[in-house]
Amino acid sequence: TAGVWWNYASSKCADNYALKVLSKRKTNCCQGANTSVAILNDAKDLIRRFTFVIDMACMDESLIELARVLNLPLPELKYPKKQLKKHTANQFTARERIGNDTLYEYLMSRFRRDIELYEWSRPISLVDCSHLNFNNNTVDERAKICFGGSC
Repeated sequence: TAGVWWNYASSKCADNYALKVLSKRKTNCCQGANTSVAILNDAKDLIRRFTFVIDMACMDESLIELARVLNLPLPELKYPKKQLKKHTANQFTARERIGNDTLYEYLMSRFRRDIELYEWSRPISLVDCSHLNFNNNTVDERAKICFGGSC
């Protein structure tokens, strides 16, 4: 509901959360739309030191690829027939899911530095999520595709 979205948008805890966690500046780091670019650069500096960056948009595929890169066997899947979220261009946009243009614009402004960090990190992530479309394959089928080197 709109009330839940507004509570989230106004929450001090949600204010540029990724930057808050990744920045070396722990006090007064995030100031909503006024968050300094220096805070963003702190987070980027830390992420550049990571061996692996995983995009949450395709977490399953990323973990499968991580296992492949590290030459680790995939664990037995608890729910092997589970259908995972389809990665297609037909998904609802954030604006459509929120359903309120004013609220959407407020969120985009307030969390703009977190959004910038996410957009910056996508090209360096282990799996490029932008091209994935598995046509409702099961987790097992997706693992076979990824282990074949297609992720």
